[in-house]
Amino acid sequence: MKGSRPTVRTPACPEARSAEGSREPGDDVAETEEPWFCYMVRCRDASFYVGIAVDVEERIKRHNWGVGPSYTAKRRLVELIWKERCGDSEAARRREKEVKSLEPG
Repeated sequence: MKGSRPTVRTPACPEARSAEGSREPGDDVAETEEPWFCYMVRCRDASFYVGIAVDVEERIKRHNWGVGPSYTAKRRLVELIWKERCGDSEAARRREKEVKSLEPG
């Protein structure tokens, strides 16, 4: 049950995190040994989109092809403005949530 996990306070993107991590069966992000990144793009309308990926450059291409979230598909072309290496997918997802919660300005 996803809602029953205990809250663990750790840095969002620890570089030294092990590749094994703590995964549960059924998690929606595939396991990989490659590092995950959190990234931000600026859309054509000057809005921002934050996501995670293993291959950020390929992900940006897919955004610009209109593949993926309808948010970026409607606001093409997008430009990568920031990325941060996060280790595994869980760390990248935590960093994504952290970035999305930041106050503008």
